Amino acid sequence: MDDYLWDHISSEAKDCVQRLLTVDTTARMTVNEALKHPWITGARNFHGMHSAKLMEVKRKRFVEQLKSFRMVQEEQIFMKHQANGIDSGAT
Repeated sequence: MDDYLWDHISSEAKDCVQRLLTVDTTARMTVNEALKHPWITGARNFHGMHSAKLMEVKRKRFVEQLKSFRMVQEEQIFMKHQANGIDSGAT
């Protein structure tokens, strides 16, 4: 995150991303922990939106991003299994 593209990203957001991308699953932040992370819960007024409503929007977006990530993982696993099946059938 030393790249200039991260310059405008808050330290709270960087911390949340780093903790979610931790390789060691025992040290990685859980979904419940992520939903309690200051970056997620630190809802501030945004263009007059009430903080509670902003929190709801952020949580929904976060859950959808997790679902999307999971779908990509499942597609990759499926493609890998398909490729293995094709390879094993050719030999």
